[in-house]
Amino acid sequence: MYGTVARNKISLIDRNLLERTCDVRWWAMEHAFWFSLSSENTLCISLNRLMEAMDQPLPKEIFPTAKDWCAKITVQNYVTGDERSPMARLGQLIASQSTEVRASIEEDYLSLERALKTAADAEDYACSRLQDIRSSYSLYRDLVLLDDSGRIVANARPELAKLYTKVDASTQNWFRDGMRSTAASQFFCSDVAQSQLDAERETSLIYSAGVRKDGAREGISAGVLATVFDWETEALAILNSCLPRKSDGKPVDGSVAFYTNRKHRIMASTCAEHFKIGLELPFTERQRELSPGESLTQTIEFNGCRYIIGSTRTKGYREYTGLGWTAHVLRPM
Repeated sequence: MYGTVARNKISLIDRNLLERTCDVRWWAMEHAFWFSLSSENTLCISLNRLMEAMDQPLPKEIFPTAKDWCAKITVQNYVTGDERSPMARLGQLIASQSTEVRASIEEDYLSLERALKTAADAEDYACSRLQDIRSSYSLYRDLVLLDDSGRIVANARPELAKLYTKVDASTQNWFRDGMRSTAASQFFCSDVAQSQLDAERETSLIYSAGVRKDGAREGISAGVLATVFDWETEALAILNSCLPRKSDGKPVDGSVAFYTNRKHRIMASTCAEHFKIGLELPFTERQRELSPGESLTQTIEFNGCRYIIGSTRTKGYREYTGLGWTAHVLRPM
């Protein structure tokens, strides 16, 4: 019986997460997102052309690369009034050039200003589209667009934009996998863990897909779209609905339901006090070696209490093959 309940739990989350893979793949092809990344690259090219026209390297004390410089510009949303801003620093550098050089680079400078305005507007529009999407899909904590360096270009929650300027996602597996993708049918998912993209929560679940130039279905990724799924809320809603019930409809005292990852550690639990996130229970070897889709009902002893435990390992759903998770339902004996 409890193995069947666990099967229902893992099936529900698998079907839910399949839909999340469809979301991120579809949205990654949106014009607003690939155009924002393309505009940033055009801005980099314009800056390099201007520096070459002045026969000057980009001052390393300002920013080490054109990409860093352009990133700072768009993050500041075309701020030119601050004498410490990148544009102000560039203006100081130009002012130090001879009259002849300043005259010769005028067109290149105007081209840079146009590229800068386009990139800033494209970034604003990308943010606007991400906000529109999130307003219709409340099960996402955030949606973020990243360039090929792992910098966040745009996101759906304006209140986090300043915090995100310090985030470098280049070392995250979901970002690296997204950058390696070559087709719109591909998606990637991190296991449930803490994340810089959702510092307010103990656990996060992030899906990613590559963003390609012109929204192409195949080709090299120019950046990555990542969705931050509201794992805790959605997982607990499913787990609570599957708890053993008494005749009055209330959960059986001491019963608990939780999900574990492929390392057999708890990722979500209806009893965070005793079955904490990250805890590894004393499962039997048989419970640890469930094959995909297999269910098992046994007993387990934990914290001085003996439970009947029903477990089912994911077999995925359609093209979503799952991440090796297992659903468990426990009832005190």
